[in-house]
Amino acid sequence: MARIIKGVKYYPVSERIRFGLESMREHARYMVECEFPDGNISLEDCEMWEDLADECEKLMDKGGWLCWKDYSRAKEITIDREFIRYHRCLAAGMSERDAGQALGNF
Repeated sequence: MARIIKGVKYYPVSERIRFGLESMREHARYMVECEFPDGNISLEDCEMWEDLADECEKLMDKGGWLCWKDYSRAKEITIDREFIRYHRCLAAGMSERDAGQALGNF
């Protein structure tokens, strides 16, 4: 399913990965814009969230096909976002079974 262009394999970005990147970008922006001014995160954490939001934006700007390095990073970010969502569901009182709906199968 990969395409080879100039000797480099490119992999298609699924809707799930695109959604994961968009969701993580928005979550990172929330952390910077809402949590940092309230003093809930440190300056170092704020910078980390800003960098992550920028990275998500750059990956989304690359379009529907990514080289393996970018594809694996996008997949990693998506999985991280799903775990954040899962833990928030558990903290809100959901059962593990219901919270597990936030996790997907790669």
